[in-house]
Parts: sequence; C-alpha cells; structure tokens
Amino acid sequence: MKLLPALLTLAACCALAKDPMPVAPFLASHITSLEIRQLPFPEAVEALRQAVATEEWVGAEVQIARYREPMQSEAHPWRDEYENLVSVHFRDISVYDALQALCAACGFEMDVEVFKLRCFETSGQVGRPAFEKLFPEAAQRADQLRKLKIPAFQGDGLSAYEAMKKLQDEVCKLTGRQPPPFVFISQRDRKSPGKIGDDTHHPIHLNLKDTPTPYFEICRYIAELSAHSFRMSADGHVILRRVADIYDPVRFRVLPVELFARQLGKPVAEVTEEAMQAWMEEAGWSVYFLSYHRPSGRVFIESLWAGDEGALLEALEK
Repeated sequence: MKLLPALLTLAACCALAKDPMPVAPFLASHITSLEIRQLPFPEAVEALRQAVATEEWVGAEVQIARYREPMQSEAHPWRDEYENLVSVHFRDISVYDALQALCAACGFEMDVEVFKLRCFETSGQVGRPAFEKLFPEAAQRADQLRKLKIPAFQGDGLSAYEAMKKLQDEVCKLTGRQPPPFVFISQRDRKSPGKIGDDTHHPIHLNLKDTPTPYFEICRYIAELSAHSFRMSADGHVILRRVADIYDPVRFRVLPVELFARQLGKPVAEVTEEAMQAWMEEAGWSVYFLSYHRPSGRVFIESLWAGDEGALLEALEK
C-alpha cells in the first residue's frame, strides 16, 4: 500500500493577499479558544490554521499524505468503511499541542521540517514514546492529572461532549490550569456521507457528588456510559471514539440494575453479571453479551433488538 506524497495541501485561502506563516511561529502560536464539531481531519487542521491567522500571515502550509485507498488495521479497524469526524474544544493551548492531539486521535504522524509541515496517515497507534524524556515536567503533570481526585461530579442527561467540558471546567477550578484537551471521534459512513452520528443519542447519568473520584476514572465512566471507547495519551489528552456509529444502535441496550435485582430477589450489591445473564436465558432471551457497570448501576446488553427490549422491560417490571 503506497502513500500519496501530498494528497492534500492546506494552503492559504487567499494566497495573493497573505503569505503562509513560517512553521516555527505557527506551531508556537497560542489558541485561546477554538471549538471544532464533527469535521474531517483536513478541515479540522484548516480550522487551526485559520484560528491563528493575522493581518499579515495565514497559518503555515500543511501537507496531508494519506493511503491511496482507506486501509483498516488493528488500531483503526473500520477506516475502510468510515471516515473519522473530529469534535474538540481547544482552550489555552499551542498549535503544536493541538495538532498533536488531532494527529493522535485520527491516526496521523506529524513531521516537522524547517519550511515544511506534513501529516502522514499511519496504520498503527500513534504515540509519543520519547515524550517523558523530552518533556518530563509535562509528563509528570499528566500523571498527576490522571490521579487528581474530583471532590464531586454530576452529569444528568448530558451528552458525552458536554460532560467532558464540565469535567475539564472542574479540573481548571481545582488546579488553576487548563487540562490537556479531549478529542471526540465519530464516524461517517463512506457509503452514506450525509449520515453523521450524534453523541446526544446516549446521554449520561452520573452522580458522584459524595464520592471523590480520580479524573481518569471519571473520563472512563463518561466513555462507558455514552458508548465510546477511551484512551489517555502520555501527555494527558483524552481520545473518545464513538462506537455506537459502528455497532448498530438497535442491538445495544442499557438498563438499570435495580430491575434485575427485583427479579433475582437480591440487593443490588449482590447482583452479578452471571446471575443476570442466567435469568435472561431462563426467561427465553439469547444474550450475546451482557456487562454490568457497577458504579453507575447500568447493565449493557448487546444483540437485543428493539422489539425484544419492550418485552424484556415488561418481564422485568412484573
């Protein structure tokens, strides 16, 4: 599989009026606030360029090199079927760190030369293996952030995106520093490009008002409750990838554990995945996958059709 040497070049939109900024000042430019919602990687990069444009300069030229045909891999298993769409809110961050976050989330590697800035698509997981050695203080701050206990956090009916924004606001209040960004990846079907996933379909209900909880764990809870996968990089930015766009939503159901506890005749604390699955099988439902997220009291069931959910709820509420 060969790379196109420069499949797409993000050049100045009005090149006759302004020249592209040199690479170093572009990467060192500061972004006070920039929100990107559901844009493909090239358009998200273009938004960065426009965000730091001045009266004299536009952002540096960025060349994006992609595989000639979309190629799936273990790190990006659905790339041949879906196009990544980026949602992120950058606050108080350099263009360099913002671009690194976009590259890591979308599967690109950034290459910086004196007069060139290029992003190469990669089939593997993009990481920053030398980050801890090059930036030990930043790596230490990221580790402290993972363990930082949030005294209380509540999110009732919020989308995952809204919940992460609220969580980052809480971190900023506690530390006086803006934490590294979170990046949401949703997928757009290449065969139906007009159909875009919406994270509001899976609102979260999370109440940790009396439970000081590490930042890392709250991020994980938000991801699990909203049908996202979750990864935190060495420098602390969070990548949440929406899986409900890939796994058919009608086959993915979420139910409260209290309904199962009532049927099993047990306190919620004694309910197990095995007991719930056994009850469903005895009642006549074939369950491919059942998982219980104990902190939130949510039971996740895969391969349960919409019609079956109504019948299951009726049986659970008897």
